Amino acid sequence: MAAYEKAIQYNAEKEKISVLSLGTGSYIPDSLNPSQYRGNLFLTHYLHKVVLPQQENNTDRLMYSLLDNRYQRWQVWFEEPVEFGNYEEENIHNILELGHQYIEELDASDNNPINKLVESFEKKVEIFNV
Repeated sequence: MAAYEKAIQYNAEKEKISVLSLGTGSYIPDSLNPSQYRGNLFLTHYLHKVVLPQQENNTDRLMYSLLDNRYQRWQVWFEEPVEFGNYEEENIHNILELGHQYIEELDASDNNPINKLVESFEKKVEIFNV
């Protein structure tokens, strides 16, 4: 959303704005039951499992309504939890490696969202680095 708002500040035409949102990852303790803890506020420690996903979904819905296929959200799912604000070199390396693997999987998939993203740039667009 911030990238879209910044492009608008630079007077970019709305029809020429495309956004690729790269998720920093989410952790699902049980991939067969991803919503196992959603809605259970038994400890404030788990509040982020309810509030943040809802906020993320609201942002995604808004961006899709504004940009349609010119908005792409790519999200990596972690097998192990990563603490917010963990900037250790090993952690950053692991996150980057997961990102590379994820992009390779997207490229090999039948749905191939990478092609969808490239196709969305067929019209001439201005690129703003935010």
